[in-house]
Amino acid sequence: MISASRTIVLAVSLLFAVVASAQEFDVESLFDGREESDDQSALVEYLESLLQNPLDINKASVQQLSSIPWISPVVAVRIVKYRLTHGPFTSLEQLRNIRGMNEEFEKTSPFLKVTRRKPIAVSMQGRHGLTAKMQNARGYLEGKYAGSKLKTMNRLRGGCTPKFQFGLLLEKDAGESRFDDLKAGHVQLQAPALGAKMIAGHFTAEFGQGLVFWGPYKTGKGSDPVAPAKQRSRALHPYLSVSENSAFYGIAVSEKISGFECHAFTSSNHLDARIENGGVVSTPISGLHRTASERAVKDKLFESVQGGAFIVHLAKSASVGATCQKSNYSAAFAAKDGVEKYDFSGQSNSVVGVNFDLTYSDINFFGEAARSASGGMASTAGCYVDASPVEFVLLWRSYGRLFQNNHGLAFGEKDGIHNETGLYSGLRRHLGGKTVLSCYSDYYRFPWPENTLPMPGAGHDFLLMLEHKFQSSLKAFVRFRTEKKSAAANVIDRFSNSKKIVTTPRKSFVRLHVDFDASSAIRLRSRVEFSFISHWQHDDDAKKRMGVLIYQDFSWRFAKHCRLQTRWSFFDAPAYELRFYQFENDLPGVMRLKMLSGRGSRWYGVFSYKWRKNMTWTLKFENTLYTDRYAVGSGLDVISGPRETAAALQMDWRF
Repeated sequence: MISASRTIVLAVSLLFAVVASAQEFDVESLFDGREESDDQSALVEYLESLLQNPLDINKASVQQLSSIPWISPVVAVRIVKYRLTHGPFTSLEQLRNIRGMNEEFEKTSPFLKVTRRKPIAVSMQGRHGLTAKMQNARGYLEGKYAGSKLKTMNRLRGGCTPKFQFGLLLEKDAGESRFDDLKAGHVQLQAPALGAKMIAGHFTAEFGQGLVFWGPYKTGKGSDPVAPAKQRSRALHPYLSVSENSAFYGIAVSEKISGFECHAFTSSNHLDARIENGGVVSTPISGLHRTASERAVKDKLFESVQGGAFIVHLAKSASVGATCQKSNYSAAFAAKDGVEKYDFSGQSNSVVGVNFDLTYSDINFFGEAARSASGGMASTAGCYVDASPVEFVLLWRSYGRLFQNNHGLAFGEKDGIHNETGLYSGLRRHLGGKTVLSCYSDYYRFPWPENTLPMPGAGHDFLLMLEHKFQSSLKAFVRFRTEKKSAAANVIDRFSNSKKIVTTPRKSFVRLHVDFDASSAIRLRSRVEFSFISHWQHDDDAKKRMGVLIYQDFSWRFAKHCRLQTRWSFFDAPAYELRFYQFENDLPGVMRLKMLSGRGSRWYGVFSYKWRKNMTWTLKFENTLYTDRYAVGSGLDVISGPRETAAALQMDWRF
């Protein structure tokens, strides 16, 4: 067990040691880990595709430019207006002349390019990965899992840009028997001169602020206080991600003429569902089909969806739109009682919505309102101010408990768009050229009880961060985040009876972080973070009210085509409520959020080798050792012993 005094001493000593930054682009500031995730990689894959095919700033629209998280909607309008006023860009360096771009130029320039004419390019690329845990979980030892513990992924994409593209994905999770348990693919045809596009296969729809349609990911409350508040829509686009149950399957068409956009699609898909007595009881979303019970629900429900969107661009900086969808299912969702009485029931649903986006001077106004067939309403509205050196965002949201939509994903404390109201405000202020002050505040309420909360609840999140760049190679920040949120707790009354009550524990996190580029080849990162909790059922146990996480990274690009990234983490979170989530470097295209709870240490190393110009091999090895338990995991995934070890190998090629 790591004592508090020893931990603090170790933290201070390690803080100025070595540690590593590792991704070519850092999206950690856009996410605040609330749950462990291995496959929420859609945003990383999109940014990765932009690295390979950057946006041409002489042709990109406001919507395309603002899809890059570090370009605000206001700055995107400024870029287009600058292009119209001064003529085509001749170099990326001209972007520094645009107010608000100089501070973000280093982050955004890899995703942008300048070309006079867009050449037709034929390309092909593939990605093939293998992942496996070294230890055997109980499901394998008892023969409950049908397949091997090897997880595989094979993806192929290519085409003749910009007119023709295709993609194919086959994935098998650990324990599944079929190498193609998940299949996804698409063909995309474009006629840029006519403004037309057609997608056949798997695709996603993103419009407005996500109340009617959105894809598999959303950014959340993180170290960046302003960017995540506004959803950056990409309309209809092909889907080739490993996140299951997040795509439509069918045909989608888009047409852009002058100041009008028209998008329409039809989708026919099978979903996992547990059906009893002819009614849908639940729709599992894990995508796992390892055991007999998991395979019994595979593709049991047929869903047909028709949808569309119409957008009018009133000017380069203003647009209004309308969206609609109609869903039909092969079996009816069963009606429920109690706290779930407002969940979707029946065999069909429809949702309609309107949205707007207007930029005037330094302010961007945006919002959306939607209504489902149940009569429930959802709405959100905000303003985004980019008046360098100050950026500010204010966002109001109201999601009624009657609102029902399985295909939306909007900003909020929860993933679902229902039973939540809130007001979010975020501020970023550049204090001189080297210091940045960031903060956000989010007040929210849950007007109706839920499964995990027997009464209406509320909460408040607050973040304050101060970042300073000491020199071009050294920067650091200190961050304080606190969350006070209603939660259910089981207590024993004076008659020795167990009962559930609602408490309002306060969780606080203090983080000290240092980045240092020791040389052009070596990058270092250090972090110390403390977690605290108060006003909860374990207040009588002082040892369970503070947690500590220390990690150090080291990234070394040696030789000409080799790179090593490694991290050592030490954690002491004696109660689950004190757990930490850390963003980890992983295989290319993978975004990993790892949850650390209990006491122990974790180490991982990622080695990549670029062979010639067209192929890259990446190897990852990770090991987590717990000092407070003799088994890891739960249920059929439990591993005997305190250690969890895994290895992964991936090959990426391109020509």
